[in-house]
Amino acid sequence: MNIFILTLLITMGLLMFIGLPLVASIFIYKDAQKYPELGSAMMYAMLALLIPFYLGIMFYLFRLDAYQTKKYDEEHPL
Repeated sequence: MNIFILTLLITMGLLMFIGLPLVASIFIYKDAQKYPELGSAMMYAMLALLIPFYLGIMFYLFRLDAYQTKKYDEEHPL
C-alpha cells in the first residue's frame, strides 16, 4: 500500500511541476505567434517553462493585456 501512495505522489508531483508548465508553454508559444508586436514567442514560452510558480505565465498575460489595451485605445480614441 505504501509503494502505491509513493508512486501516486511522485506521478502527481511530476505532472504538476513538469507537465503543466510544459503544456502552458506550448499554449503560450502558439498564442504569442499571433502577436509579433510583443516580441519573440519562444522567449515567452521559455519564461513560462522555466520561471517557477507560474510567474512566467502571469508575465505573458500582463504583457498581452497591456498590448491589447494599448491597441484598443488607439482604435477608439476618446
